[in-house]
Amino acid sequence: MMSSLFKYFTIVGGGLLGLLIALDTVMQPGGPGPSLVKVAEPKVVVVSHDAQASRVERLRAEETAHKATVTEPAPATERAPKRALRDDAGRNL
Repeated sequence: MMSSLFKYFTIVGGGLLGLLIALDTVMQPGGPGPSLVKVAEPKVVVVSHDAQASRVERLRAEETAHKATVTEPAPATERAPKRALRDDAGRNL
């Protein structure tokens, strides 16, 4: 009985380990192998600073420039209008 359980767990464990290694190889970004992950290059924001500006003013300028480059994704679906809850007789609840 023990030898069959040992054989079963060895085969199943080896298969799961192989599956994990294969998934890690495919999902890992970079390298010459196959990849499912698209790595986007970070956008470089160039901000010219005033020589007389304080640190806070410089950080505000950088934050404003960064926010200008980042766009919010559009919602996938529009929200449906709310409908009033009604009972079987048609009265509002």
